[in-house]
Amino acid sequence: MSLLPVSEGRGEISVLRSRFLARLLPIQGEEEALSFLAEERSRNPGARHLAYAFRVGSLERASDDGEPRGSAGAPLLSLLRGKDVDGGLLMVTRYFGGTLLGAGRLMHAYEESGRLALENARFGKAEKGIECEMMGNYKDFAEIEALARSRGIYIEGLEFGMSVRFLLRGSATILPAFLEGIRLPSLKRLGDRAVALVEEIR
Repeated sequence: MSLLPVSEGRGEISVLRSRFLARLLPIQGEEEALSFLAEERSRNPGARHLAYAFRVGSLERASDDGEPRGSAGAPLLSLLRGKDVDGGLLMVTRYFGGTLLGAGRLMHAYEESGRLALENARFGKAEKGIECEMMGNYKDFAEIEALARSRGIYIEGLEFGMSVRFLLRGSATILPAFLEGIRLPSLKRLGDRAVALVEEIR
């Protein structure tokens, strides 16, 4: 099962006065990855290179950003594949220290800084979930709220008016059975959609 980043991770190393600043960020897609990269470039105008790799589902991208071919983006992508990271952007900003490192040292520097960023991030595992939109009166909402919390089902998106609208979010194996056993007269199930539930593992 793929690992999903749930927090940012950072790593930094120096090699012959060149600094390699790595960040791992959770992303939803390519557009968000490119936005983070543009932001990182603007924050580091004196940097020489910004190599990166990202994975989202079946989509993979990597860039050496002017470094010798295969010396920067490829080792970063290899790290993501090796840990089976999904929905993650791993980027490394390099400040040139005045000494050419050669392809071997470059690969090691990018790999080591990226590895540190992965070590300092937190990850979760995803399982299939369901989100149900519900509506009911206040009395029935109070009852289902207590029952849901005791079974690890989340209540979100509360809207209070003449009645209560809310979302129930839970495992695809638990939530449907939970709702089948509920007998509260005012409750209406307005719609369902599939979601991914992420459980943090470290």
